[in-house]
Formats: sequence, structure tokens, C-alpha cells
Amino acid sequence: MIKYELITKFTDIKLNEPLGKYVQNKVGGPAEMLYIAKTRENLINIIKEAKDDDIPVTILGWASNTLISD
Repeated sequence: MIKYELITKFTDIKLNEPLGKYVQNKVGGPAEMLYIAKTRENLINIIKEAKDDDIPVTILGWASNTLISD
């Protein structure tokens, strides 16, 4: 379930974003929410907010050895 409070605080969250364009093998289904942190502070803040709202977080890094289900 999407937490709309998080989306209003972090306006650059993408909803139902296909992950294929972010991984090396160019294959992957959509993420319910995708956030690309531009700074360490942004990353820390969104992780804290997600934790407070019981939203699971997965950090992909460069996603070069990652397979994402369609």
C-alpha cells in the first residue's frame, strides 16, 4: 500500500516505475515506489521516514548483479 504522506514529503518518488531501465540487464518489473537519492542526507531522511511508516526499503546501489522479476 502506498503511503501518501511519504510522497508529499519526497516529491521525486516515482510510482510503479519499471526497474528495467535501472539495472544492467535491462529487465525488471515495476517498483511500487522508487526514490533515487541525490545526497547521503536525502538517503538517510527517506530511510528514516520509511521506517517510521513501516515501509520496507531495498537499496540497489548500481544494480549490476541484480535480477528483478517482471
